[in-house]
Amino acid sequence: MLRSFQAPSDLRFVWSPVLRFVWVGLFVALSQPLAAPSALSQPASTPHAHTAIDQAQARPLLDALDHGVTSVEMDVYLVDGRLLVDESAPDPEAATLQAVYLEPLRAHLSAHGGRVYEDDVPLQLLLDIQTEAEATYTALSQVLRQYADFLTIFTYEGEAVGAATIILTGNRPRTALEREIVRYAAYDGRLDDLTDPASTSFMPLISDDWTRICDWQGDGPLSALQSDRLRRVVERVHSQGRKLRLWGLPDNVLVWDTLIAHGVDYVHTQNLSGFRHYTQNAASNTD
Repeated sequence: MLRSFQAPSDLRFVWSPVLRFVWVGLFVALSQPLAAPSALSQPASTPHAHTAIDQAQARPLLDALDHGVTSVEMDVYLVDGRLLVDESAPDPEAATLQAVYLEPLRAHLSAHGGRVYEDDVPLQLLLDIQTEAEATYTALSQVLRQYADFLTIFTYEGEAVGAATIILTGNRPRTALEREIVRYAAYDGRLDDLTDPASTSFMPLISDDWTRICDWQGDGPLSALQSDRLRRVVERVHSQGRKLRLWGLPDNVLVWDTLIAHGVDYVHTQNLSGFRHYTQNAASNTD
């Protein structure tokens, strides 16, 4: 569903791409068979789960999907015209963003009736750009449009939410994103951007180093002052309709408990199995 958005006054530069976007969406939808329940097993999503450096997992993307991870982050490098998730891979063709993430995700969606998880929670893909921002995005935008059938699409009219949403972090090409009328990625903000008037469609996520808030490192409970600082940050982010991700903390149950209790949306973990069991136990304890 498209969110309400104030279009520019000069519609000559907007309506043609927007109409193309609408007609492409209708064509894709109408040309697909009606989705039937999948015979394959499919997990439910794991709330709050974010994994970084996913390309280092034994089975990139697939391990995350098996554990219901709702936010997956991987490095992206522009090398000799290719978008790689591992710049030192012996076989570059096997290490492209398409080969490791986008094509397997398309296959997963095809096998599961167009849904990432059985509860229909979408997947967030954070592309951590490691090479020059503008050049990398030029190549990336051409690749992403080939996956418009399942990616969230952004226009001046708002956004059409897909099964997966791309958000750009690392070397973020803000200028390039802002000048596009139809785009297939959003922008990862920082705490300093909370004074920025950008729409939530452009900047849906705020991510930053935990130490920007306080010096707690999981060594006992938060002090009252530290807790108040975190709550105020969370409230400010949420008041703008954005979500919050913080990095730079130990990966353990005390940290998970603390961040989730304070309303942080995405919690970093490399312990996919442990975090899934933790959230399942937490859910059963509240039943």
